[in-house]
Amino acid sequence: MEKGRIIRILILVAVIAVAIVLFSSGAIFPEQQGDSTEPDQLTSVTAAIQERLDTIAGEVEKASAGLSTGIKGEEAEKILYDVFNETPDAVLFYSFSPGGTIAEVTPDSYNISSLNISLPGLPDLSGSVVKGPAMTEVVEYDSYYVFEIVHPVYDKDGESIGGVAAVIDSFSLLGGIINPEENTSGNTFTVMQTDGLILYDMDKRQVGANLFTDDIFSSFPNLRNLGVRFTTQSSGYGSYSYYPTGSSDGGSPVKKLAYWDSAGLYGTEWRVIMFKGALVAG
Repeated sequence: MEKGRIIRILILVAVIAVAIVLFSSGAIFPEQQGDSTEPDQLTSVTAAIQERLDTIAGEVEKASAGLSTGIKGEEAEKILYDVFNETPDAVLFYSFSPGGTIAEVTPDSYNISSLNISLPGLPDLSGSVVKGPAMTEVVEYDSYYVFEIVHPVYDKDGESIGGVAAVIDSFSLLGGIINPEENTSGNTFTVMQTDGLILYDMDKRQVGANLFTDDIFSSFPNLRNLGVRFTTQSSGYGSYSYYPTGSSDGGSPVKKLAYWDSAGLYGTEWRVIMFKGALVAG
């Protein structure tokens, strides 16, 4: 009797040990295994966004070099026209003087005398001088959400003669990269600034909303708490509750997982966030 009991206990211990090994290896609940590891899809999307930003920055730098002989006139206009045509997501390109006056702009649909550009960062067209390349924060402008990539222009003697800026449609840039990824998987993406402004989301109603200040997110304090990590950590992983995908204003909240990484230029960063449904225990 005692011997049989000992055998049963030994069998139970063996089963528990095997279960622990299988759990730790991911054989049990494999969806949870590696949750804290950045998914390949997020890595790929973030790299594509970074490559696109780098390419635009290269075009702006090329324009800066070409404008070293002058920021105004037919030659300057041609340089801006050429780089504009090489930049699919550009709204416009313009050159400006050290005093902040626009010298040339392309396309012609934007009239210099009526153009009103006052984006955060540089330039504010009130006397600022570009001291180095910059990427501004995104703002709403002329029905677009846009940001600038700006580069100073120097003459052949190294003296500052102004700058050149590309005004880029952020939603167009991001959507061209992210949409194909969302269409081939069950995962969704959001891109936001470190101040909480949403630059891209599958639900366009959320574009331009701020995670920390807009009412749409007020019922989800755990999402806002996770948002603090979005803003302060360049990459990471966490979970939260929100409406099911496809329903931003209804349905019972569900648990979701969020993984994020960063892309940007010159010290300005965007958080690229990938969301997926959490494993629900049966």
